[in-house]
This record gives sequence, C-alpha cells and structure tokens, in this order.
Amino acid sequence: MKFFIPAAGFGTRMKELTRDLPKPLLPVNGIPLIYYSLFQAWVQNAEGAVINLHFYGDKIREELRNFKPFPIYFSEEKKEILGTAGGIRTGLERAGWMGETISVVNPDFLYLPEKGFKIVATPRTFSADCALYLLPQPQNASYTGLNLEGDRIRFGTGDLFYVGIGILESSVLEPIEPETYADL
Repeated sequence: MKFFIPAAGFGTRMKELTRDLPKPLLPVNGIPLIYYSLFQAWVQNAEGAVINLHFYGDKIREELRNFKPFPIYFSEEKKEILGTAGGIRTGLERAGWMGETISVVNPDFLYLPEKGFKIVATPRTFSADCALYLLPQPQNASYTGLNLEGDRIRFGTGDLFYVGIGILESSVLEPIEPETYADL
C-alpha cells in the first residue's frame, strides 16, 4: 500500500510548541510524532510514502534524511499551503500515484493499534471512495465529534472521532487541479 502523510500544516492549535518546530517533529517520549506515522506505514508493508511540506518543511526533510525502510517522496508547497485535498492531490501527482488507493496517516495523532490491526484497502472490502477510521469519543474529550448518517460522516458534536487514518481512492481528487488550494 502507498501512504500519504500530511505534514505541511502550521500547527496553530499547538501555539508555542510549534513556534520554531513543525508539529510532526514534536517529540512524544523523545520520538518525533512523524515517526509514529511512518511506523504505522512500515507495519502495513508500505511501498512508499508521500509527505507534503510547507511550514518548516526543511526541518522535516532534514530529520528524515536517513530514513531507509521504504521510499519517501517529499512534495514541497513552497509558495502557499495547498490545504488537505490540494496537498494530497499535488503530492500524488508529483509521485505518479494518481489512480492508486492511498492510505492517509496523520502525523499529529498518536494511535497505537492492537496487534494485528490492518489498514484495509477500502474498495476491495466495500463500495466507497474514501473511508475514515473512527473510534468512540472518550469521556470529556475535546476532539471534533463525528456522526454517522447512513453512509455519510457529519462533523459536529457526535460521539465518534477520527483517529487520523483513512483510505482514499485518488480518483476522487481528479477534479482538483494540482498546485491549487482545496480542503476536505
């Protein structure tokens, strides 16, 4: 499976912690967050990963300069940040991965799944162009709540939250022009 790791964001909710460091490099137990995402990809036998860069992207590139378990393709958003959908679309285009099924693993959510967890290639298991992995909202948590309404996910005050892992048929991004801003 091929992976996309969105790492271009400004980390504004982290305030002072990201003043001089991009959020994917914030350490948890001495390990930068992005390595937890790369570990998830490695456990899933990643063929490669695209990581988009913008805010302190040079620091992320430098941190990962000796990463060897699988190929990493950096997609720099130099002039302006492209948003989640624009960043994914542009990164996949640059890597030559349009037409592929991609797993998106966010580097700002620490999730250590149970042994044997597998990211399933969605189109082979049920009919969907995109699937998000959700869990029940912990008591007193402040995550963005999600509701399931039939086959749709609605943002709001629901009792589920997105764990930062999803599957995406890249064809859903074809209407978006590469190098343009688009959010999900």
